[in-house]
Amino acid sequence: MSGRLRVARLSFLAPGFLPHSGHSLIAELGPTLSHAAHALLVHFRESARFISLHTGIPAVFVAALLIVISWRMAKRMGHVAIEVAVVTILLLALTKLGVVSW
Repeated sequence: MSGRLRVARLSFLAPGFLPHSGHSLIAELGPTLSHAAHALLVHFRESARFISLHTGIPAVFVAALLIVISWRMAKRMGHVAIEVAVVTILLLALTKLGVVSW
């Protein structure tokens, strides 16, 4: 390998990863994402109920608090995700130009 660190190609970057049957990747992931969203909602409801039972705070207030905190966390995570995407694109461009080698 001539002393350079090489990154293995990930399977989802390999040609032929996307199905050629005419179905989109989103359509195939739809049931999985739906199941994950349902599981998240069930977990949210059970967490609100648990906190309400053990603190005496009404469940509606606990749910409102959890929603506000979740929204703030999601906004921060969104900013971080955008920054990571920009840096990833920059690194890929530098790699393509031969400035950086992995």
